[in-house]
Amino acid sequence: MKKINRRRSKERSNTLTRNDSYNNNNEDSEILEGYVVKRFSNNDKYEGYYYNGKRNGKGTYLWASGDRYTGNWIDGLFQGFGLLELSTGDSFKGNFIKGVPHGMGVKKYGKTGIRIEGEFIHGEANGFCQKLYTNGDVYVGYLKNGLMHNYGEYTWSSGDKVTLLLSFIISITYYYYYYYLVHG
Repeated sequence: MKKINRRRSKERSNTLTRNDSYNNNNEDSEILEGYVVKRFSNNDKYEGYYYNGKRNGKGTYLWASGDRYTGNWIDGLFQGFGLLELSTGDSFKGNFIKGVPHGMGVKKYGKTGIRIEGEFIHGEANGFCQKLYTNGDVYVGYLKNGLMHNYGEYTWSSGDKVTLLLSFIISITYYYYYYYLVHG
């Protein structure tokens, strides 16, 4: 373990809030270096590496609310591979960029039990994914903001399947809706 070096500075170290944005609300003004176990005045806790006064390297941040992030940090932000577990039961395991899920990963929803595996952009399932439901149904295809989009295959727990070409279905639906409005 590396020895902790402490230097005084006018800048304050950052702590995460629940929405993963940063606030300068630390009570001290020291810059930490090396492996650190730090408790904050709001009862949050960080255990991991600091470099130049910011979380860098592997570390675990535990919020007083019960939320937890374990993984890589760069300049005080989630960056690279990590696991974010929320007290609501929701979680994301995968790649983060600047504190947001981005890249390949697995998102689980605690209340519904739905699990999405695949591509994430800016925190949302966007791209080719697999969506697993608690009743055994499975959707494999494209998602946009977590919803079925464009092309995919939905399989019910009974084994019945349907291949979806959603842009075609939406076009036909609008056509019939328009036809109904015009022709009654």
